[in-house]
Amino acid sequence: MRYFVSFLIGFVCITSHVCGQHTNILISNDPQSLNEPAIIINPNQPNQLVAGTNFSQYHYSTDGGLTWQNDFLTSSLGTMGDPCIAVDNLNNFYYFHLAPNIDRIICQKSTNGGQSWSDGTFTTPADILLVHDKEWGVADSLNNNIYVSWTQYENPFNPTSADSTDILFARSSDGGQTWSNPLRLNKVRGDVLYKDVIDPTPATGINSEVYVAWADSVGIRFDRSLDNGTTWLSDDVLVATVPTTSYYHVSGNARDSVRTSANIECDLSNSPYRGTIYVSWTDARNGEDNGDVFVSKSTDNGNTWSAPLRVNDEGHTAQQYYSSMTVDQATGYIYWAFYDRRNHPNSDSTDVYMAVSTDGAQTFNNFKISETPFLPNDFVFIGDYLGITAYNNVVRPIWIRTDNFNQNSLWTAVIDVPLVTGIALLSNTALSLQMHLSPNPCDNISVIDFHLPQNGAYRLRITDLQGRIMFEQQEANTVQGKHQCVVTTNSWTSGIYVCELLTNGARLAERLVVR
Repeated sequence: MRYFVSFLIGFVCITSHVCGQHTNILISNDPQSLNEPAIIINPNQPNQLVAGTNFSQYHYSTDGGLTWQNDFLTSSLGTMGDPCIAVDNLNNFYYFHLAPNIDRIICQKSTNGGQSWSDGTFTTPADILLVHDKEWGVADSLNNNIYVSWTQYENPFNPTSADSTDILFARSSDGGQTWSNPLRLNKVRGDVLYKDVIDPTPATGINSEVYVAWADSVGIRFDRSLDNGTTWLSDDVLVATVPTTSYYHVSGNARDSVRTSANIECDLSNSPYRGTIYVSWTDARNGEDNGDVFVSKSTDNGNTWSAPLRVNDEGHTAQQYYSSMTVDQATGYIYWAFYDRRNHPNSDSTDVYMAVSTDGAQTFNNFKISETPFLPNDFVFIGDYLGITAYNNVVRPIWIRTDNFNQNSLWTAVIDVPLVTGIALLSNTALSLQMHLSPNPCDNISVIDFHLPQNGAYRLRITDLQGRIMFEQQEANTVQGKHQCVVTTNSWTSGIYVCELLTNGARLAERLVVR
């Protein structure tokens, strides 16, 4: 049965000790297991958010995350855990999850903002001798290819030293209908007994590069493809060494240990840090009970990486774990969300914290977002991760808390961006920036109608998928309102192009098909 959870914002926060600076919103307290939350925002419609939790629950909002509706996935292929959500530039959402026997990865698609889902497709045939786990997916905003990476375990339930773990990758170029044959990315295979090659996450670059990062027994690894995931580097790049194993101890956690999992994002905005790749993770290099959040970055397409910087700022005194990172692709700001025990040195009580960097991961501001702490325990699983998403200063973390010893609930928060960044918002331009291409597909001409929400400069350009500029128009001082531009395309090669409108720090892109 579908049910509705609403939250009325009808009060004023007096102090952060009473209700916090960032209003917490209950998404779900369904009595069935709630853990491992994932969330994504639609950049074309920032009020539209979709989330997922174990097992096979989906949650969607049409008002920026203030109210939510919740239901359960169904599929003839079966449904299970490890949710991951992606969204393409055509407003389609993709929900990745495991099959019931953990023998393949399943993708279900929504064309209506997460309200309903397709029956699903799978990325690899089932094999009872293999386990496919911890998948993560991403959509390329330029060409709408869908990429997914995951961990494959050989014989994990009765392993020997001869059994391996591997990083697999697959691509869909038709909106999730079909998938390429899986490729193994890691050059050095892992050991199932130690689970030391795990948890790959993908990202895309400014020219449709594909990036994947993961953790192994040495540290954080990186691989790259420049041809939509067909070929990859001859050797994996070591981002950073991790002096602990792929797991470290966190008391009160149901699994007693947490993964050193990698998060990867590329800045696709028009900020000064455009094209910078960020990889973030947690490890316990500062002590077994002192997990910290780290980030390293690359400004040369992943060839070299900076020394890791610590994101949390409390000192080496407490556990930070299960971090998640995202880049606001309208502003270039980087956000992290993580569980944090800095305020509870003598117990396992836990808060949820965030960090933000507005200067390309040089400095970080930490702030608490959970209004009250919670006490995890060894018997109730909250998952191996939490989530966060952002676009044009709409920032929504998502997390699990446990109350009354055994009751999990799912939460988000409304983040006050000016408060945490110290930067006043110029305007909420992305919400009112509009562009329409007609006809699309086109033969000879395309008429571009666009709306500017305020006076100022704008740039309109069309590029091919290799980044070559086919058309560009710039104006330094244009009045707000409706505008139109006619582009002749009869000399262009048939294919897919990207039309991009930029104004006042906001970006809007649409796909143009030329026949």
